[in-house]
Amino acid sequence: MSILISAKRPMVRFDVTDLEHRKLYANFMKDRTWGKCPVRFEIEPEWTDLIAMIENKLLKFYFKQEFGQ
Repeated sequence: MSILISAKRPMVRFDVTDLEHRKLYANFMKDRTWGKCPVRFEIEPEWTDLIAMIENKLLKFYFKQEFGQ
């Protein structure tokens, strides 16, 4: 097996309820790179920008916590 295949980071859907996913995004914001991230987040079909998609999900998540439904 080649090094490139074995080192490939798995694609996962960003789950805003997953604390680890939120931490990975926080690390991206701190470091300004996905280089240390163990996964790659997939862009959902209605989006074209990964960061905008994650920020939108986070905004909805924290608004729901703060203000309810």
